[in-house]
Amino acid sequence: MNSKFLYNKGYKLLSDAVSPSEKSEAVKYLFQSSALKYPEAIYAFGRLHLDGELVKLDRKVGIQYLKDAESKNVLAATFELALASYEATTSSNLALEYYRKIKKLAALGYEPATLWINDDLISLSKCYLQGHKLFPSKPKAKALVIQAVNEQLITNIAELEEHILNFDDFTPSFYQAIENLKIELTPYDELVDIADKYFNSPSSYIRDKAFNIYKLAVEKSDSFGLLGMARCYEEGVGCQINDSEANRLYKILADNNEIAEAALKLAVRIDEGIGVSKMSESSAFYYFCKAASLDNSEAAFRAFEMLESENPPIDEVIDLFYYESYYDKLDMSEYERIKLCLLSLSCDEQNAEAHYSFAQAINELLEDTKIANSHYKIAANLGHPSASYEHALNIRDQHPKDAHHYLLNAAKGGIQAAFKQIAWDLYKGEVCIEDKDQAEFWFKKSALSGNVHSMYVLGLCYLYHHNTEEYDSAAVLWLKKATEKGSSSACYELGRCYQNGWGVDLNYLKAREHYKKAQNYNPEQVAERLKELEQLVWDFYQEYST
Repeated sequence: MNSKFLYNKGYKLLSDAVSPSEKSEAVKYLFQSSALKYPEAIYAFGRLHLDGELVKLDRKVGIQYLKDAESKNVLAATFELALASYEATTSSNLALEYYRKIKKLAALGYEPATLWINDDLISLSKCYLQGHKLFPSKPKAKALVIQAVNEQLITNIAELEEHILNFDDFTPSFYQAIENLKIELTPYDELVDIADKYFNSPSSYIRDKAFNIYKLAVEKSDSFGLLGMARCYEEGVGCQINDSEANRLYKILADNNEIAEAALKLAVRIDEGIGVSKMSESSAFYYFCKAASLDNSEAAFRAFEMLESENPPIDEVIDLFYYESYYDKLDMSEYERIKLCLLSLSCDEQNAEAHYSFAQAINELLEDTKIANSHYKIAANLGHPSASYEHALNIRDQHPKDAHHYLLNAAKGGIQAAFKQIAWDLYKGEVCIEDKDQAEFWFKKSALSGNVHSMYVLGLCYLYHHNTEEYDSAAVLWLKKATEKGSSSACYELGRCYQNGWGVDLNYLKAREHYKKAQNYNPEQVAERLKELEQLVWDFYQEYST
């Protein structure tokens, strides 16, 4: 076997080797080839001795092999020898000499030399890893990666992260250096996104890193980096809590940078007295309005609530809404105009209360039922009980079945006005499935809320639908409550109870008394009942007088 054959066999076996025995066999072939003075094998053994993985680590022997290979015109050996010497020397003159040697190789078109001259150490590392123009060396490839990271010679983080997957056992400090490089190489407009991810991390260690990244963004004139710093000062992320500094930054961002989140944050903090030792020169209401004017719906609704409950001065906020308000030309007060504008800005997709309040205000101030109804519907579909009731009333004539659905939602949400109506729907079964038991449930809810007519109807349901002593007694109880509230129809039914002994002891005198109170209910029926009662009294007298 000739030297080239031995080299190729050893090279291929080493490239495919998995087990130690296969690697040992490959080295044996390479050694035999080098012993036969094959230039590439001599160079290979120089690289192997410099690595010290498959043969004994011996720099002196490795350098000698490289020199021998260089003398046989192996460019890779010339490059490796110059590179190893450059890395080892402490003499600036010698370093310059070796540098010029590598530069000369680059000028001749030798790719690894060109990569090194251009500080493209990651591409050079790939050459070593893949055996491109160089004898394969994973240790050297890894060393070049570490050098590239430490010297910050990285231009493509994604390429680096993919390449380092080929290696194991990097130190924690190496990975930390990569993280720092990411920050350094990230465009300023992406720094805040990275910092936000750190800030929202469940790990306090990672969260604390956010502060310095926000600060770096600020140094690159990113106002949202300043917003991040304010949040860090507010919560003590990566720094000590500093309420006054957080407020100062929020104020700068609200006043100078027109950032809605900053205005909202500052408004909340002023309102809660956080970081303010005395009355702020601007009120919480002002900054809620400021954020609202910047299309923050949450702030708009907070401002509306404050306007309604605290009646703050509005002079300082009028100009904020001069261009945003749709109602400037309408004949109404500034207070009413701001109220409508705030509610309009509050109406995002999820704020049911804002849509309901807006509808109420439109009905009150503009009398525009079409717009009001559209907002009642939105609020109703978001589950707002009062809006569900109003929307049901608006569509009841045209869409009675849909109206029943909204009435039921209103009733379940505690809207007392809906109790009786939903009860009648269930009782009659015209717009929904008839359900007398559920009807009684809602009549009782209505009665308990004080509705006199529902007390009366509940009494009728108990009296005529169940036919048991227990329900008869309950019927009398509710009929009595209704009579106490002035229900003449309940008086009539209570009279019948006393006349017939339903739920009470038979008592013609009390029956007569209640019939008399029911004269306005139905005079003809009352007269007929009184006539029956007179006959019953006479029959009773006749029976016991003989």
